Amino acid sequence: MTDASVADSPVPAPRAATGPTAANRGPSAAAGNRAALLAAARRLFAEQGYAVPLSAIAKAAGVGQGSLYRHFPTRQALARGVVAETMEELEARATELASHDDGTAFAILWRQIVDTLVESSGFLEAALGERHELAADLPSDALAQLLAAPLEQAREAGEVDGELSVEDVMLVLAMVHGATHRRPDVEDRQETAYRVLRLVGRGLQRD
Repeated sequence: MTDASVADSPVPAPRAATGPTAANRGPSAAAGNRAALLAAARRLFAEQGYAVPLSAIAKAAGVGQGSLYRHFPTRQALARGVVAETMEELEARATELASHDDGTAFAILWRQIVDTLVESSGFLEAALGERHELAADLPSDALAQLLAAPLEQAREAGEVDGELSVEDVMLVLAMVHGATHRRPDVEDRQETAYRVLRLVGRGLQRD
């Protein structure tokens, strides 16, 4: 199967589910099932890549394939769900850090974004890589907006280079992605990511 067919073809009709993970837990479990599917997809996309079998995601989530198809009728819908959930977490973290007025919020948020990129490299390799199927759904503008105010505070506090811009930061993020996305080992990706950050200069180094 080609990369394009993996990304663009609709999910096949579900087969009859069997076994303990396929139990029908009823409508009241819908929210829990969706959360479990997103957690499993996030982990398996990162570990095995975007083409991981959807049946494996359903099994890891402890639900039947029919539940997966009801919540996410296509692979792209599932990927969009993972991206949206990740952004919600980052937005919540940015809100928590908004009370920091000493210029430290940028470094904390930036490192969380970098670590998220490193940990999710298998998924983002598909989403940001050569095919760009999800390009319209990826939140680059939203990420830039999250970083803008903390970066301004960090500049004013002398925590980063006074000429560092949001555009610069987003370019560095793209560089980190380019250097790490084909490395299968998470620790190797993390070491490479922070090596890139050390090379690009003061203000983005890990302690």
